[in-house]
Amino acid sequence: MNSTKLQKQDYIEMFNEALEAGVAKFVEAARIYVKAIDEDAAWRLKFYQAQPKISWHIIEEVGRGTMHPELMLESSTANITAIRRLPMSMQREIVEGKKYDLLTEGNDVLKVDLRQLTTGQRKQMFNGSSLRTLAEQKTWREANRPLATENPLDTMPYIIKGNKVYFRKGTVLSKVEIKNLLMEI
Repeated sequence: MNSTKLQKQDYIEMFNEALEAGVAKFVEAARIYVKAIDEDAAWRLKFYQAQPKISWHIIEEVGRGTMHPELMLESSTANITAIRRLPMSMQREIVEGKKYDLLTEGNDVLKVDLRQLTTGQRKQMFNGSSLRTLAEQKTWREANRPLATENPLDTMPYIIKGNKVYFRKGTVLSKVEIKNLLMEI
């Protein structure tokens, strides 16, 4: 039984080593692509024709050092897309496991992994290609707070449905209001 566990651990180690080597080779390939297209833009089409199913914009970003290579391995969720827009130094921190401050509704601060945000949290945290500070998050939360809207049924002394008018209990209308009401019907 011990040898079975050891064998499974060997598989994980072998996989991790192969993956690390594969990522390094991918980065090397991405740099070759960038070097070629920088020398002559016509290479862009030649590469595409040779490998039409590749996401060349991701290859270029990795080759230029504007996207952390490990982010290309992550599922393309809205959070990962937002992280890819951040500067490389921040991408590196995220890949290494850094947690960032998120302001909660009760003004508490949580340390969060940016890859695990809800849609609302992502909108609060990200500001294009940067992250909002706690003060900016508070301002964002204030600006995006749902407005308390008045229910028009509570403000109108009557409701018009089709050709009928339903009055609220205790409604008193002036002649002008009655005239306006008749014009609405």
